Amino acid sequence: MRIESILFSEFFSHPNKLYIEHIENMFDSDDTLLEREVKRFHDIAKLKNNFQIYIRGDKGVDKNHSLLSAYLFLLNSSFEQKEALFGFLAIASHHGNIENFFKLGEDNRYIGKYATNSKELSFLDEVILNAKSLDFYDKVEGKISILESKNKQYQKYIRSFKFRNSFEYRD
Repeated sequence: MRIESILFSEFFSHPNKLYIEHIENMFDSDDTLLEREVKRFHDIAKLKNNFQIYIRGDKGVDKNHSLLSAYLFLLNSSFEQKEALFGFLAIASHHGNIENFFKLGEDNRYIGKYATNSKELSFLDEVILNAKSLDFYDKVEGKISILESKNKQYQKYIRSFKFRNSFEYRD
């Protein structure tokens, strides 16, 4: 499904704060690549039209952005599975409580088999289109089918990781 953007000439992250300035001001010269990418993607879903309408004063529209931002991070991540999942967790939880790492793969959770039913994913194409209008995200991409495939791999990884770390040995 192709979504047409309203094509705002400027995107905001907060009232009267340009999105790109918000992201660039977060970077530190000591950041690891993972930290930098988490910072770069943590608010990317604020580029959806509903959020841009919200931030300009219409408080009646959907402002959620953390989960879609986290999915876009996963879709564009080249990190090893553990690092990618912790980056996902940091982004998905950045406006709330930190989720339990091992619960990510449960059927009704973010990486579970029903994850791609999330309402937030209906904005995926729109956010990508808006993001590509910024040089900062010119290579961003994502398809729900790829997310489904990655989610299956992450579910296996989480189960395996949980199993490997579930034993305690006491001497």
